[in-house]
Amino acid sequence: MALRLNKALGYALTDLIEDDPRINPDSPLLFWSRLEEEDEDFEVPTLDSYAAWLEAQAEVGLGGFGTRTEAKLLQSERSRSLHHLELTDAVVQPETGPDVLLLIPPVSLHRWCRSDDAIDYVETSLLPDGGQDNTLVALQRGLGAHSERFMDVDGTELNRDAQQFAYFAGMSMPEEELDNIASRIRTADPSLDRLMYSGAAEARERVVPCVPSDLRRLAEYGQLFTSGDVWKQLHPVLYTYWG
Repeated sequence: MALRLNKALGYALTDLIEDDPRINPDSPLLFWSRLEEEDEDFEVPTLDSYAAWLEAQAEVGLGGFGTRTEAKLLQSERSRSLHHLELTDAVVQPETGPDVLLLIPPVSLHRWCRSDDAIDYVETSLLPDGGQDNTLVALQRGLGAHSERFMDVDGTELNRDAQQFAYFAGMSMPEEELDNIASRIRTADPSLDRLMYSGAAEARERVVPCVPSDLRRLAEYGQLFTSGDVWKQLHPVLYTYWG
């Protein structure tokens, strides 16, 4: 079967190694093809089963803010735009490099990924290597509704001063002025008013784009990771790959 050119936006682990200890080797969402062969009773995760799980989580107060809303949006998109896509399309791990695991929010599948596009084929053919290699572009801001939200590397969501810091740090603002902005960064929760960073140097190392909560839920449902902290390493990317 001929390979097709694909483009996707999402959040990725960009430094996978062989038998990466962060990845659950029995994840039903990532390794569904093998599990289906091994067990005739295995059921491949679907958008419908995921939406039902979200509803069940919301009923018992789990999943965090927006869980029920995501379920409703998913059901709406399912009837409107996602007829040719499934939950397994929300997790991308091509067989050839770079070594990437890409997650796409299920409600954004029809907007954040495309395949077999004539313009993409022409665009890649104009590249020096003829567009034969997969390419990964790391983005400095989040995607969609998260484009202006940032967090600490420990997962703590930050206030809007973090957005201002990220913007001006990318414009080579003098360090003294960046130190001043960094000193104003607090958590997004106003009840936790604490100094986050001693200065720009520390903030530059720790302020990263916020990971959407729906990807944390997707990772939990799909049992993707061996630790509940791995999602904090996801980073927004534009990924072009053959598959």
